[in-house]
Amino acid sequence: MLGMVLPDTMSVYVRTGWNWIGYLPSYSLSVNNAFSGLVTNGWIQAEDLVKSRTGFAQYIVTPVYTGWVGSLNYMMPPNGYQLKLNKSGVSNAKLTYPLQGLKGEESPAANRGGNMPSFWTVDPSQYEKSATLIGMISANGVNLTGASMELGAFSGNEVRGSAQALFVEPLNSYLFFLTYYANDSGDPISFKLYNGDNGQICELNEAMFFAADNHQGSVDVPLPFTCSGLSNTEELSGLLSLDVRPNPFSQSTEIRFSLPESSPVSVTITDLSGKTVSWFEGSGLAGINALEWKGTSDNGVPLQPGVYFVKLKSDTGQAIRKVILQR
Repeated sequence: MLGMVLPDTMSVYVRTGWNWIGYLPSYSLSVNNAFSGLVTNGWIQAEDLVKSRTGFAQYIVTPVYTGWVGSLNYMMPPNGYQLKLNKSGVSNAKLTYPLQGLKGEESPAANRGGNMPSFWTVDPSQYEKSATLIGMISANGVNLTGASMELGAFSGNEVRGSAQALFVEPLNSYLFFLTYYANDSGDPISFKLYNGDNGQICELNEAMFFAADNHQGSVDVPLPFTCSGLSNTEELSGLLSLDVRPNPFSQSTEIRFSLPESSPVSVTITDLSGKTVSWFEGSGLAGINALEWKGTSDNGVPLQPGVYFVKLKSDTGQAIRKVILQR
């Protein structure tokens, strides 16, 4: 009969720079617990990184909290990970995973956006390489990132990554922990901001070229993203608001929008492929307007469950909302 090998009797050796590491336990561990041995031995320092295919965390040292913060909270079998050590001279540091049940402090970064589905989605399996950044929406040096915001990375019109804002308790502010993808270095990357409070999308001024395993920004000094003309949260909210409640829904939902003045409006509902499934055109009044949608096409046929987009256009501008139909 074969005996079981305990993970605390096996080690992975790591060095300065990027390391590919296997995750040996058959159970999940928080990132803080998984690397507790490296921390105790002094191998981990501020701004070290660990990343999976879909998320990452950065090690921070502050007066109120020391530990890992980011979109990666737990390590799970049988996944592989990458660990970046910044401390110079590390050549044979021993990483030994602790036994299950070890108590420890969890990451103080939490999604405070109401657990809404991501507005943009990407399939990481379609890409060989990834890069990461920690960013914020900035105007005049002030962090304007809010709970309902999402940062999207694009190459042309192709979504390459997205990140909802995370609340970082030690900083009492929101940040984006974005992983984005490519198959080739040098791909041009641009960015957009989705504001869930009003459904608006803002083209951001920043752009860069993709470099595999590149990381930019830190929890202390996030990479600033800007939208032309933004100087405060009121301007960020904009004049045109769009909301869909309930969302997700099964029987019917209400599309509510407000206008600063009377205007012709059109409301178009499309599926994931961009095909229009329902459409309305009329006059909107200054103030709040509301339409009911029962999850049907224009001719009253019930639509299949899935993700749809509500697009509003008026003389003031346009806004878009992601809505989920459940049956």
